[in-house]
Amino acid sequence: MLIENKETIIVMTQEGYIKQVPQDSFRIQNRGGKGVIGMDIKEADNISYIKTAMTHDYILFFSNMGRVFQTRVWEIPASTRTSKGKAVQNIIALRPDEKVTSMLCYDKATLGTNTQVVMSTQQGVVKKTPFDQFTNIRANGIIAINLDRDDQLLWVNFTDGQHNVMLTTHEGKTIIFKELEIRQTGRSSRGVRGIAVDKNDYVVGS
Repeated sequence: MLIENKETIIVMTQEGYIKQVPQDSFRIQNRGGKGVIGMDIKEADNISYIKTAMTHDYILFFSNMGRVFQTRVWEIPASTRTSKGKAVQNIIALRPDEKVTSMLCYDKATLGTNTQVVMSTQQGVVKKTPFDQFTNIRANGIIAINLDRDDQLLWVNFTDGQHNVMLTTHEGKTIIFKELEIRQTGRSSRGVRGIAVDKNDYVVGS
């Protein structure tokens, strides 16, 4: 089966409902417009991720438990702009109580040879791992980071190794440091301390 490589939009909610919709489902409006409904969601749910991608691209799903899963964009169910979408558990093998906390779309042909994957956790641990360690991922996922018992993987992004990293906690503390200060480690490692958090504090953004 031949699949057209076209631009699409991936939308996922906090409760784990995901879909892809054609890019032309959203028209350009002038400033002050009323907008359009982007997704039919439950009252207690919110949209977490909106990504543009090509249907031949790959998606990495990182979970709060430190695992990573991979699929192709065309495997995400296509749907209408206003539909709820499908539960992501129908696409990747999440465990009970496991949820997606970061989603990265990429084209293998466009990533540089020095591409790194940088992560941060709720307890302030940061980690940098070469992207080539995430190219062969089993259907049931692989370990992306070795977490402490009371920690969760919070944020993941691609980088070329030359950026700054900023961590912000629930109590309003912020730290900025050069990414070069994070030593490169393998997938199954824990990482290093990015920010020291108090007993009742935790990282909320990176």
